[in-house]
Amino acid sequence: MKCTILHESRGRLRVHVCNVRMTLHRADVLEAYLNHHDAVSKAKVYERTGDVVVYYTGSRKDAVAALSTYRFDDPELDALVTSADSRRINQEYQEKMYNLLAGRVLRNLFLPAPLNAAEIFRSMHTIKGSSAMLEFDSLMEIAHHIEDLFFYIRENGMDALSPDQKSELFNLMFSSTDKLREEVE
Repeated sequence: MKCTILHESRGRLRVHVCNVRMTLHRADVLEAYLNHHDAVSKAKVYERTGDVVVYYTGSRKDAVAALSTYRFDDPELDALVTSADSRRINQEYQEKMYNLLAGRVLRNLFLPAPLNAAEIFRSMHTIKGSSAMLEFDSLMEIAHHIEDLFFYIRENGMDALSPDQKSELFNLMFSSTDKLREEVE
């Protein structure tokens, strides 16, 4: 595997994998391979950036050799990863989280029932916390701003908004929903 060393300190390497599109499965296989290698004490693969952090206790040469001898799409290495790999589960969770959010927002906006700001506030609070836990900072930030908006509406009511502000609120909610979808994808 061809890679570039981005940062190095004693017992730790951060490398960028070159010329390979890092998929969820490839990231899981690479991480499992490195974590099962004798020269590596711990490894973490970041599929979005294509970076790998390797902690090693032996020699640097052995850790680099572990990286350089790895080959993507080796069918024998697939056995190292279980069918319920963590990245795929996280991706499914993201999709479910987005669908939950979009469903609640659209249901509250389009059904004749009055807008329930407290329910949207609770949804945003849940999404914000879940996103923070999974280190999806951009999702967390968007959910935080929507949460703040609905905190104001929950405390002051829709009557506190002018017709122009209400119109702008709906436009903001649609654009926020679109932005959340972009971040999840």
